[in-house]
Amino acid sequence: MEFSKLIHRLGSLLVISVAASSCQQAGAASSFNTWMRDMLTPRTQEPEVVTDGYSVKGRLLNMPERLVVLQELRKEGWSFIDSARTDKSGSFSLNGNTKEDIFCILQWDSASYIMLSVNNSTRMELDISGVNPYISYSLSGTEIQQSIELKEFTELSAGFDYKLMAIQQQAAGLKGTEEDYALAAVLQNQFYDVLAKRKEAFFEHMKSKPKSLVPYVIFTYYLNEDFSFPMLETAYKAVNAYNAQSKYTKELQVLYNAERMLAEGNPAPDIVQNNFEGKPIALSSLRGKVVLIDFWASWCGPCRRENPNVVRMYRRLKPKGFEIYGVSLDQDRNAWMNAVARDSLSWIHVSDLRQWQNAAARLYKVSGIPYTVLIDRKGNIVAKGLRGPELEARVEELLAKP
Repeated sequence: MEFSKLIHRLGSLLVISVAASSCQQAGAASSFNTWMRDMLTPRTQEPEVVTDGYSVKGRLLNMPERLVVLQELRKEGWSFIDSARTDKSGSFSLNGNTKEDIFCILQWDSASYIMLSVNNSTRMELDISGVNPYISYSLSGTEIQQSIELKEFTELSAGFDYKLMAIQQQAAGLKGTEEDYALAAVLQNQFYDVLAKRKEAFFEHMKSKPKSLVPYVIFTYYLNEDFSFPMLETAYKAVNAYNAQSKYTKELQVLYNAERMLAEGNPAPDIVQNNFEGKPIALSSLRGKVVLIDFWASWCGPCRRENPNVVRMYRRLKPKGFEIYGVSLDQDRNAWMNAVARDSLSWIHVSDLRQWQNAAARLYKVSGIPYTVLIDRKGNIVAKGLRGPELEARVEELLAKP
């Protein structure tokens, strides 16, 4: 996908399509932009609120008679809790009761809001000025530490937002000239570089909060589309240390338990699927070799473009004890077989011809292809998602070990 088209599709500035480098399952990942849009269109749901408990009072500078809405932040969208209208001085007051700590959005126009956390002991005072993207606020009171940590994180995020916005604005002005194509390539590299640094900064920020619910927000809404197990583990341990009974902890626990099976260092779950002739071949039958599980499909353009590199690596390293276990997400046997022949893929090939419902793909939680899982001679997972020179270097490293 051309970078100019990529930028055009953003609509906002934070999340990009990875269609240029992978084929993704429809609906497999909910983008940050979708989350933002959903929150700006609250859904009708039953909030976890009764009558009283917490108190959120504040003042919107120079905004009298302004509707202020408090909504609970949920993965499926914002859920209305309470609202109030500011008086002539811009002051407002919101009170309610919640079963536990919850993340909330305090909103005063369609694009202006801040994230808060409240529980029944929260007594919060806010001073707010400005509208998006020029919002500043201060808070004080009791039981507000989670809200303070949210403020720290949003300030960190804003720094990357501005950089991404600047690139987006520059890209939006490109006209398609030869010079523009060259500049687009530069901007694309800058864009991906900022995203990579943003991801690492968010991970480091999570690690700095070992007993907090805030890593739930960071992981769920900012990192969940492209996460590693250490990210998930960091978030889960932090929320579990804060409150093992929190609904946020329980949500992450389900994902953590499922992903832990696929964590690096653990035995690779076995796969048994049929080859072209209908003969079942087990992944475990390759124990003693360094094995690459390669999830791909004949209809996946990025997979096919990657194949020449994989072929070259395979021919060079197979004599040293390297094997590839190709799992096709095809439905058409002929298309699968023809692609293997056309691309000269001489390694092991299996499939159950169920496309995204492929049992092995579901077992390994594959949401985009090409996707790789690298296994050592003992049958343990050592890396996931590697491609290109990085993959080749890791394979050679494993082959050098007895």
